[in-house]
Amino acid sequence: MAKKKAVRQKKLRLVDNSPVGLTESQCQAFRVLYRVCAQQKSPPLDSQDIKRMIRVHLGRFLYIYVEALCHDAGLEIAKSPARRTVRLRRDAVDAMSKLCGHALSVNDIIRALSRYAPVPEFAASAIRRDFLRIFV
Repeated sequence: MAKKKAVRQKKLRLVDNSPVGLTESQCQAFRVLYRVCAQQKSPPLDSQDIKRMIRVHLGRFLYIYVEALCHDAGLEIAKSPARRTVRLRRDAVDAMSKLCGHALSVNDIIRALSRYAPVPEFAASAIRRDFLRIFV
C-alpha cells in the first residue's frame, strides 16, 4: 500500500510594495544613530550573566533591523530592481521576540531603540509603516 503524503497548507502573506519613505540623509542619520547597538561587547562565553547576553543580542538584532530597513529605503531611492530585505527584517523581529519571550509590537521596538538614542519622528513613522508591511 502506498503511503499518503501529508498536505501542508501554505501560509499566505500580503505582499505590500509601499515605500519605506526614508530619504538618503535620513537613512544615513538613522544608521549612525544606532550603530552603537551592534558595537556592544558581549560577556565571555562562560559568563553566567544571561541578562547581559540577551541585552547584547537584542541590540545586535535591532541594528540588523535598522540596517535592513535603510537598505530597502536606499533601493527605493535608486529605483533598483534588487531584492528587498523584508524576510530579513521579519526574521530579526521574530528572533527579538523569542529573546524577550513575547511577540514584540511597534512600540516595543521603538522603546528598545530609544534606550540607545532618541528615536527621530521620521524613523518612528518608518518603523510603524514597516510593521504594517511585515506582519499584516
